[in-house]
Amino acid sequence: MKFFRFEKEKLRDAIAHKKPMDYQKQFSDLENDALMASLKYASPAYLDSHIQYFPSYEKANRIELTLSIEDYSEVEELIRKIHKIVLGRYEILCDFWFLSSSKTNPLALQYPRYEN
Repeated sequence: MKFFRFEKEKLRDAIAHKKPMDYQKQFSDLENDALMASLKYASPAYLDSHIQYFPSYEKANRIELTLSIEDYSEVEELIRKIHKIVLGRYEILCDFWFLSSSKTNPLALQYPRYEN
């Protein structure tokens, strides 16, 4: 099922207010170093808020929203917005990224995948 044009536009508008994360302010020097090492050839901008349409904007049957979320209440608000915007059947898949370390592994960016 393809998304309607107004759904795509409203989803885009729903995340347009998100400003890029200032990684230098958000993270310590150690965390920034771990982030850069984990991303290898990518830039931190890869993790910033954006929207992608697959296979294309015109034929989109899948939309990926990438958002920087700092508070759990933002997740609840976002799901409510999506629920009001998208008329057809849909599912929400969530990828969370975070920095973590253990006794055996240094601080690194983690990408576990959760489905809701």
